[in-house]
Amino acid sequence: MNCMICQGHMEYYFTKSGWKHPLLPPIVDYNQCTKCGFVQSVAHTMMADEHLADLNKVEHAYQSTNLNALDPRWQSRIRNQADVIDDAEMGKLIPYGEWVDYGCGSGALSAAVQEVCGLVLKKYDREVPPSPGYLTDAQMVNHSFDFVISTSLFEHLTRREELDRINRLVRRKGVLGIHTLVCEKVPQDPTWFYLQPAHASFFTNRAMQLLFEQWGYVSSTYHVGAQLWLWYPRDVSALLGKGIAGEMPMFKQGFADYWKGDPTQRTPA
Repeated sequence: MNCMICQGHMEYYFTKSGWKHPLLPPIVDYNQCTKCGFVQSVAHTMMADEHLADLNKVEHAYQSTNLNALDPRWQSRIRNQADVIDDAEMGKLIPYGEWVDYGCGSGALSAAVQEVCGLVLKKYDREVPPSPGYLTDAQMVNHSFDFVISTSLFEHLTRREELDRINRLVRRKGVLGIHTLVCEKVPQDPTWFYLQPAHASFFTNRAMQLLFEQWGYVSSTYHVGAQLWLWYPRDVSALLGKGIAGEMPMFKQGFADYWKGDPTQRTPA
C-alpha cells in the first residue's frame, strides 16, 4: 500500500494493543510513509465504509451534549473559529458568497457563525440522514463554494479521493479551512491521546505541505486560538496587518507549519 499523500512506501511503524471497541480489533497496526511521514491505521483502511461511519457516529455523539472528555474545549474552539471566519470575511481574506462546512456533524459551527456574524455557513455531512437545512449530495457540485471548511474530519478519512472531493468544491479564487492535528513527526507511541477509535490518519507538516502544493494553494495562515488553517490561492500577507480575531496568525508562503514540538505533550484542545 502506498501513501495517499505522496505515493511513498508505507511501512510498519508501531502497534496499539488493548482496544476495547466493538468495531476495532484488539490490536491495530499503524504504518508510516517513508517519504512524508504520514501515518495511517491498517485496520481502518481495510474497514467497510458502513463500519467507518458507525465509528464516527459514536465519536460525534458528544455534539448533542456539552461534554467530551477526549476534546474538552470543543465548544470554545468552535466559537473561536466563528470569530476567525467573521474577521477574515471582513478583512477580505475569505470571499463573501457560498460557504459550506463539509462534515459538519450537528452543525455547531454553522450555528456559531450565524450567531457571531449573521452569515450563512451551509451544512453538509454525508453521514447525517437527509435533514432540513443540510445540503444533499446532488448540491455538492465541484467548484461551487467560495469557502469550504472541514473541522475534525481529515483524521477520519482513509482514501485520497475523499480528501480531493473536499478540495474540488472550492472555487478557483476560493479559500479552504482545515482543523485537524498536525505534527512535525507523528509519535511512535501507542499511548498518545490522539489515537482514538475513529481516527485513521495522522498528518505531518511535510504531508500537509505536499497536499497544499498538489492542490495549488499559495499562502496560508494558522490561527492558534481557533486551531484553524486557512489556505489561500494568492498571497494575502498585505491583508494581515491588523490581525484576526484578536491575534496575529502565523503566515507563510506555503503550509503554515506552526506545530513543531512533541505532540505527546500537547493537551486535547
